[in-house]
Amino acid sequence: MRNGGIRSLGEIEAAYLERDGSLSMFRYRPRKEKPGLPTISEDMIDEWKPHKAGAKVEISGYHSCYKTGETIWLEKGDIFPDCEGEIWVLSEGAQNF
Repeated sequence: MRNGGIRSLGEIEAAYLERDGSLSMFRYRPRKEKPGLPTISEDMIDEWKPHKAGAKVEISGYHSCYKTGETIWLEKGDIFPDCEGEIWVLSEGAQNF
């Protein structure tokens, strides 16, 4: 995905695994993208200042579960909920305050 210029899962409207093993992706139209999990590799996650489930949210905005891609709005002072993998990052393409 990164080789195709995709910065977050929020840019993808649909993806299909083809019979030959390739992945076909359809992007949202311009300005229709949604906040989503950044397309970062595991070795880059520290650069995104990850948060553990149960920690207090420091910045209001969209946050994504690193393992599942679930993306939700959290207010400053909220607690990061449980998610598979227990790691949350600030979403890419989100208007965060």
